[in-house]
Amino acid sequence: MPLHQLKTWRDEYFRPITLKQLGLHIQLGHSTGQPCYNPKPAYDDDFTIIDVHGIHEVALSFCNCEQASLHYKQILCTCWFLATSTDPRTAATFTVLEHFHLLSFESKVSAFEFYHCIACWSDNTGVNPIKDRYSVFLRIMAEWHNIKALKRAGRGHDPAGVDATQEGELVVLCPACPHPGKNLAEILNDVAPGNCACISHITVNMADMKASKGLAATGVGTVVCVRHDMQLANGVGDLQKGEKYLNMDYIVFSTLSCFSSIPAINFSYDIACQWHKKLWHRVQQYRFFVPKFHLAAHIAACQTKFSFNWSPHVGRMDGEAPEQGWANINCVAASTKEMAPGTCQDILDDHFGDWNWKKVTALGQTLLHKITDAVNAEQDHCHALADSEGSIKELDPGAASLATWKNNHKKPNPFNSQSREVTQAAVHLALIQQDAKNLKEGISISLHSEVTPSILISMGLDLKDAQ
Repeated sequence: MPLHQLKTWRDEYFRPITLKQLGLHIQLGHSTGQPCYNPKPAYDDDFTIIDVHGIHEVALSFCNCEQASLHYKQILCTCWFLATSTDPRTAATFTVLEHFHLLSFESKVSAFEFYHCIACWSDNTGVNPIKDRYSVFLRIMAEWHNIKALKRAGRGHDPAGVDATQEGELVVLCPACPHPGKNLAEILNDVAPGNCACISHITVNMADMKASKGLAATGVGTVVCVRHDMQLANGVGDLQKGEKYLNMDYIVFSTLSCFSSIPAINFSYDIACQWHKKLWHRVQQYRFFVPKFHLAAHIAACQTKFSFNWSPHVGRMDGEAPEQGWANINCVAASTKEMAPGTCQDILDDHFGDWNWKKVTALGQTLLHKITDAVNAEQDHCHALADSEGSIKELDPGAASLATWKNNHKKPNPFNSQSREVTQAAVHLALIQQDAKNLKEGISISLHSEVTPSILISMGLDLKDAQ
């Protein structure tokens, strides 16, 4: 009722009119109909409420009775959120904050667009200017994001208070990843090699920025649980001029601080073959892979050394799951590229938290779908493997070398091709040398004095390629 929009018939047409102009007065601190004997009007009798259906000017008084609660608490009990606790003149309803919060996740709408949409809802003619509360709305939303994150992480139950919150404690955790003390024992010395965490870090193209001059950051690097595609704690950081090892190393090891007791970790990175070189020599328990889609662009040696297909304990994952997050987060670039560093980090944390939450709620259906497909595929592959092994059982000299390599990857990799690559140029050279030898020995069978058989074959191959 206090935020309804009305129109009155005057001068032969309807004119907008506010409840404040009609004499409605909102009294806080008391039940409806109960009078207050010591009211205190809002500062300068000027109070604005931002709601889903518009921006409203209202007449409002706080209760100043002896047993009255603090003014900001009176506002919060009305489900309104103040911009400041000192002489407040603006508040936003919980409804509009929740509405914008969800809308920003789903449509990536900016606060500027949303606020001005509400302003147009109040008066789309432009005849009656609406009070500009855009900067106030930004401050309210920043506080709302922070409080929501603290609430969902349970920080209000910490005896030391929210000030004791450490880095990474507000993240929505992946329930399937190993978390010592939660879904695993505190000490993992006897854990089998199969219990490992597979992570991948990617570069999220936050904007199409061709120049970096004057920019604090040109993109964002993230560390992701590659098996379940969830953002990890302390796993987001700014990049300057692409994926510098300096930036990526810092982001990776900041994330690994949360997995310090995990005995084995698999890294998936599209340039892992270069990035892992000269990495901290003490991380020998880590394995490095190149995602399957990117692997084809690497040389033959990388395609066997960094392949998921030839390594145990990684399942059938392709390592490309982090790429799926680009479409979701890139749209936020239009807003974050103009934000201050702190606000940008809060917004990214908020959106990544929403992404993780959606993954958690869908995890049951996702795993059911995957295990159903895996059971059916397992039967087909077992039959195919049995047929293959039955046909080459007596011609399997590499079984011993395969077992040796599985136990120690420093041994020769049996999956590396032992044959030499033959190029067209090499074949052409060999044929020319054979022609020269035949001419010298007088046994040439060429049908043309200037076109030898090798030249004829080469011309035929060139014509085929040109077609």
